[in-house]
Amino acid sequence: MSHTVTVTRMTTTSSSPMVINTGYACNIHGALKVLETVFGTICLGLMLHYTKYSRVDAYNMPGHELYFLLTAFGCLLCTFLLLVSSCWSFTSSSLLSRTSFEILFHLVACALYLAAGITLLTKTLDYHRNFRGEQYDARIAAAVFGIMNGALYLIGAILSFRIFRQG
Repeated sequence: MSHTVTVTRMTTTSSSPMVINTGYACNIHGALKVLETVFGTICLGLMLHYTKYSRVDAYNMPGHELYFLLTAFGCLLCTFLLLVSSCWSFTSSSLLSRTSFEILFHLVACALYLAAGITLLTKTLDYHRNFRGEQYDARIAAAVFGIMNGALYLIGAILSFRIFRQG
């Protein structure tokens, strides 16, 4: 005796409001990206606010300060975009940390920030007579935040490499 079984599958879809992956900031990668973004914003803000010259063109700015500004802006922009795309969808947050781009970006950002921060710190200490109180303090603070951000990017590269090797 044979029986016939009919299986009917019903798929229901509905549109829901956009879901933001707020849990991303609670894990180590998300917290690291938030800290990198905050430190980058502090570096950029300090340098832009306290770097005042008689003429407002980049040609009067010393090379080490311009290099620090460009490093802070470039890394901040890319980190912010990675943070937004990871919070935008659950898929992006899991896929981005497994890519080689994440490792390479963190390594390059680490090298750029360490070089820019150390250069700004040494040049500011060497030419401390050229700066007034707040300008000197702001450059030292920006350099220290830049070096700390370089360390955060190194930690991010190590964590991304571990996830990349796991597959």
